[in-house]
Amino acid sequence: MNTSPNTTPMILLSNITNLVSVKLDHNNYMLWKFQITSTLKAYKLLDVVDGSYTCPEMYTRDSNGAVTAFLNPEFTLWDTKDQALISMISATLSPSVLALVIGQKSAKGVWDTLEKRFTSFSRSNVLSLK
Repeated sequence: MNTSPNTTPMILLSNITNLVSVKLDHNNYMLWKFQITSTLKAYKLLDVVDGSYTCPEMYTRDSNGAVTAFLNPEFTLWDTKDQALISMISATLSPSVLALVIGQKSAKGVWDTLEKRFTSFSRSNVLSLK
C-alpha cells in the first residue's frame, strides 16, 4: 500500500483500537505504552509525540526573513499529524485517564502528561514490590 505522509495519520486513526488492544487505566501503563509506542514507531509518528519533530513556524518568511501572511505547508502537515495523534491517543485512554489530559493542545503535551503521571506511579509500584 502506498500512502502519503498526509494520509498515514488518518489510516492509523481508523485502526488504532485494533492495534492498541488495551485502554490506558491506572493499572496498565507499561502494557499500554509498549503497544502504542510500537504502533507509533511503525507508522513513523513517534517523533511528533516525543518532540523530535517540533512544530514549524505557522507562516512562511520572505527573503528578508519577515513573516508573511502565507501558511507554511510544513506547519500544516505537522498540525494535521499532531491533531490526529491527539485523537488517536485519546481513543486509547479510559475515561478517568482521558480526564487527565483535557486541555492539552498538542500530542506532545498529552504524551508528557501521561509520562509524568504514570512513570512516577509505575516506579512507586515497582519499589513497593521489592
